Amino acid sequence: MPRRPQSSKRNRAIALAASVSMLVPGLTLPVMAQTSEEILAQCTAEFGADVDGLSNCVAERATDAATPDAAAEEPTEEATNADSDAANADAEAAAQAEADAAAQAAAEAEAAAAEQAAADAEAAAQAEADAAAQAAADAEAAEQAAADAEAAAAEQAAADAEAAAQAEAEAEAQAAAEAEAAEQAAADAEAAADAEAEAAEQAAAEAAAETEAAEAEQEAETETETEVETEAEAEVETEEVETETDTAADAEAEVEAPEGDIIETLAAESEDATQAPEVEETAEAEAPAADETPLVETQTESAIADEVATRPEPELSEEEQTAVSQAEAALGALLGGGGASDAVSAAVAAGDDASEDAQVEESVVAAEDVRTSDEDFETRAVVTEREDRFDRNDKILLGALGALAVGAVLVNQNNRSRVVSNSGDRVVVQQDDGSLRVLKDDGVLMRQAGSNVRTERFDDGSTRQTVLREDGSRVVTIRDASLRVLRRELIAEDGTRYLLIDDTAEVEPVDVATLPEPVVSTRAADRDDPLAAALRQQEQLDRRFSLAQVRNIAEVRALAPAFDVSTVTFASGSAAIAPEQAQNLRGLANEVLASIRANPREVFLVEGHTDAVGDAAYNLALSDRRAESLALALNEYFNVPVENMVVQGYGESFLKVQTQEDERANRRATVRQITGLLQTAAAN
Repeated sequence: MPRRPQSSKRNRAIALAASVSMLVPGLTLPVMAQTSEEILAQCTAEFGADVDGLSNCVAERATDAATPDAAAEEPTEEATNADSDAANADAEAAAQAEADAAAQAAAEAEAAAAEQAAADAEAAAQAEADAAAQAAADAEAAEQAAADAEAAAAEQAAADAEAAAQAEAEAEAQAAAEAEAAEQAAADAEAAADAEAEAAEQAAAEAAAETEAAEAEQEAETETETEVETEAEAEVETEEVETETDTAADAEAEVEAPEGDIIETLAAESEDATQAPEVEETAEAEAPAADETPLVETQTESAIADEVATRPEPELSEEEQTAVSQAEAALGALLGGGGASDAVSAAVAAGDDASEDAQVEESVVAAEDVRTSDEDFETRAVVTEREDRFDRNDKILLGALGALAVGAVLVNQNNRSRVVSNSGDRVVVQQDDGSLRVLKDDGVLMRQAGSNVRTERFDDGSTRQTVLREDGSRVVTIRDASLRVLRRELIAEDGTRYLLIDDTAEVEPVDVATLPEPVVSTRAADRDDPLAAALRQQEQLDRRFSLAQVRNIAEVRALAPAFDVSTVTFASGSAAIAPEQAQNLRGLANEVLASIRANPREVFLVEGHTDAVGDAAYNLALSDRRAESLALALNEYFNVPVENMVVQGYGESFLKVQTQEDERANRRATVRQITGLLQTAAAN
């Protein structure tokens, strides 16, 4: 209800003044006396909206105005009494009217106050209801936004997983298609060779038949000419003999010409058919040479690693947390390239003595447990699911790394790495700078059929593995929790010791700016080649490096002479080497064996590479498997000692042909002779 305006109070005062003018006797004033309107105007000007003051002012001035002039008129006693009674009555009436007006004003004021309070309360309640409704709407909107974000994240994760599965399926399909194409090409080549041989044989038979016919015809013609010319004169006989000789020569030439042409044509076709693949292969191998930039590391990106990085850090079991703790210290030295003094392992400290604190496992390697070079791996190259699906042998081989959960973060000193993949035989980690590293069991090459393998596992995750062979020789390898080889020693059957690798000593950091310029050191046919120059350069170095530095620093690795293995390339998505390709390694194997016979301490780094097709994390693991296959092939087919080799994959980081497309020349392996770079060389 709206409040009554203030003007109503003034109206009541006006009414009061009118009432007084009618009730007060003798209000008929002299001419000079004030009128009721004048009294009201004066009181209104003085008291304004003050109802009480206005009423009192009107009453007082009306009374004053009504008082008669004693000098002018003196009423009688009766009149006086009558006037007094009337005045009292009028005063009482005026007082009653004033009281009624005041009560009415008070009631109206109280009603207005109550009405205003109700309106204020209603407004407050409405504001509170509006605020509650707004808060509920905001909460609902926030909840809906969170649900939408969660649904979008789940949808994106599903899409990424589907894309990764699709990429893997395409890679497998590509590998199968390439294998089928290679098989078909081989069959076509064999059929073409058979057809060419049959055609050559048929052409030779036809040429021989034509030659025999021509010779018979020439012989008959010669006999006839001789009989006709027997009675001629001597001079004529001489001319005829010369003519006959010329004719016979011409005939013989005519007979021989087709055969010569046929034989030459067949030889040319045979030579073209034989040499064409060689020319094509040579062109394919030589073409990338101009673009070969082995020291330029290509920046790689991994969608798999990026997807794993978006996941929350997993909650680790006690076993997984122990694995993280054991691997962190070892990884700090490995990724930093330092020596073992950064984290001396218990296996190194134990020396040759057996330790009571170590867990000992001993087994004889069965033939079915050994992978051969012509077999692909049974596991996928990259596994990002967090599953406990590795069998006991997988975990034994990987040691502490076998329990590392995908997504786990490894921190040591200034190094921070996240586990991107754990496929059972290899672990891929990504550092904060985005670079990827592959970690695996370097001693897997030593696990050959019939060997007795004794593994001592220490509390810090380090191991000492002794492989006893049937000929009585032993290979002792010490590794830290990251499976990094710290020390490897060959003990021959006669007890002679050959120290092959020793990363237990302190080694100074590498300043690549102070390194000499690398020598292009691909092995050539003669002995005086760039490889020999690289070996001589190694001898002139005033320092040596750890195995970790050689593996991880491209500028150091480039100082080592390299053997070109262009005769062996890999199918897309495959790490297997077919037996017919393995035979192409004979020249390389002879070089390596000659070096080892001259110096049993020789060490060779086998590098694996991929093309740029596919994810960088997948390619890194695949390239490391290819390096392992090449080392196995050198041992299986040519008996190159496995203890003299270490393997390392570099993925798509060092492309031989600078292209992002499918390129077989990039799916390759390289072998480097790194003995002269290792600090072991200085110790020996």
